[in-house]
Amino acid sequence: MHTECPSCFKKHPITEKKLLLSKGEFLCNRCYITFDPNDHLSEKGLFKKNSESSSDSELDSPTDSLSEFWKYGAGLFTLILLLQIYFFKGETIAHNKTIRPVLQKVCSILNYPLAPYKNSEEFKVLKVSFDPADNGTYVLNASLINQADFSQNQPSTKLALMNYVGETFAERIFHPKDYVINNITEIKPGMMTEIKIIVAVPSEKVAGFRFELI
Repeated sequence: MHTECPSCFKKHPITEKKLLLSKGEFLCNRCYITFDPNDHLSEKGLFKKNSESSSDSELDSPTDSLSEFWKYGAGLFTLILLLQIYFFKGETIAHNKTIRPVLQKVCSILNYPLAPYKNSEEFKVLKVSFDPADNGTYVLNASLINQADFSQNQPSTKLALMNYVGETFAERIFHPKDYVINNITEIKPGMMTEIKIIVAVPSEKVAGFRFELI
């Protein structure tokens, strides 16, 4: 609340207590005239200030809402983009040694399965043999160790049989289900595993063999 000087129009803040004490006389400190403050009371200035404050609040509110909208929208867009990348390139990304530890943590939080790590080159073959058995079959024995930083599933293997002139006359791919023992399919880092495959009597004499992981 304020009172306005009728001479110079200067606005003076005033309270009800000051009005009572003035006893109808108020001195303007600009033009030094005396006037009755009750005759020139006004609250327009206060209302104007409140109006401006309200207007500012109304202007700020949509801006804040828009900012929040863009923030959540950008987050959602990023999530969708990452899901699309993982869907189309998930296996490649999951095999990246730098990115995989991060993916493991994220998938653990989201309780989402991560594509198994697979790199047959990180299995070291410690020993391998292919010997005839008493019943006329052949037995392939191999020992492997996982040298990767991550767990791997049992690898598939390719066995090729060669005759005395060095030609391949038989070849077959064996998958883990063909040779896994004790249902151990996951090989942890540094863990050794054994492979044992029984091969039926071939039609030709076996002079040599070739064994590889795939």
